[in-house]
Amino acid sequence: MPYTFVFRGQNWTIWELEPKHWVELTLGGIDDTAFTGEITYTTRVAPYWGVSVSNFAFGSTSLGTTAASGIVDTGTTLLYVSTAVYHKFLTASKGKLDNTSGLVKFTTKPTSNFTFVVGGTAQYSNWGISSTSGFHPFIGDGGSEAPNTILGMSFLEFYYSVFDTDNNRVGLAPAA
Repeated sequence: MPYTFVFRGQNWTIWELEPKHWVELTLGGIDDTAFTGEITYTTRVAPYWGVSVSNFAFGSTSLGTTAASGIVDTGTTLLYVSTAVYHKFLTASKGKLDNTSGLVKFTTKPTSNFTFVVGGTAQYSNWGISSTSGFHPFIGDGGSEAPNTILGMSFLEFYYSVFDTDNNRVGLAPAA
């Protein structure tokens, strides 16, 4: 999966190329071949790369509609959500906390998608690690203090990310 982001104004992109795990650095703009559809932009809400995240759902089950303060962070592995959303996710998905890994565990792969809104609908449907004993999604408990939603690499590796300093916004599009 591509690992991509662009700092506009400084214009650079990093893209992890499978299967050899090479990294490509592109200077000077957006690579239109690295994503599908349109880039959805949202205003940056903090001095760091903060975004407003809302309308969390698992399938048709709402996990919370209140906007949460979120961070787009390539240095974080998991996708973290607030404690309230996390516990509703466990209930709706019938997932159990695996004390060995610290991750949610399913005995069978979930058939519903985990979704949330950042300037438009961004869909998280990769269920992470699969093993002979079950599936572990890369979703964690981000706590109750804001910012508690972190869009880490388990989310970002499936999205082309634009960090637009000139227009003070963040853009996301599904990676090609």
